Amino acid sequence: PTGMKLSEQIEIFLSCKNLPKLDIGSPSDPFIVIYEKGDKDTRYIEIAKTELVKDNPNPEFTKPIIIDYRFEEVQFIRLDIYDADTADLS
Repeated sequence: PTGMKLSEQIEIFLSCKNLPKLDIGSPSDPFIVIYEKGDKDTRYIEIAKTELVKDNPNPEFTKPIIIDYRFEEVQFIRLDIYDADTADLS
């Protein structure tokens, strides 16, 4: 049918290497927030978040990130890496 969007869910796993130390007195506590640009505007919308990995400049995140991959369409995805000051990431 015309106008039907073809998509598939994909599962990705993320990791980082050599993150800078931003905390005073301890290694980084990184996590990643994943955003996708909205269809109708230029704002990025949060679609997923990794778990927090404490005291590790080379984290390998174990939580799978599920993203809708839309065929033959440009998708803008942004990954923001943060150093947590607390374990509350909500």
